[in-house]
Amino acid sequence: MLKEEQVHRLGDLWLSGVAVCRFEGKVKAYMAGVFPDHVDPHTDELNTTMLAEGAAMKFDLYYGEDYEIPQDLFDWAIEVWENHE
Repeated sequence: MLKEEQVHRLGDLWLSGVAVCRFEGKVKAYMAGVFPDHVDPHTDELNTTMLAEGAAMKFDLYYGEDYEIPQDLFDWAIEVWENHE
């Protein structure tokens, strides 16, 4: 687990775009591999929140005092889903 100052630093990096460049490919590949686990079998819809949270946990990408998930993860979840369709 990251120390608090590391979490804040990651948030700063994320906002500056450095972390986005560094993790985007890995996160999207992970999401593409696990997204079927987050599809509701009754509606055939993706739970993008759970997919984004899973990626945040897997890559330890929470930031800020409230351990927020970067918006990019939600956007990438939607992108992975759209590329699947």
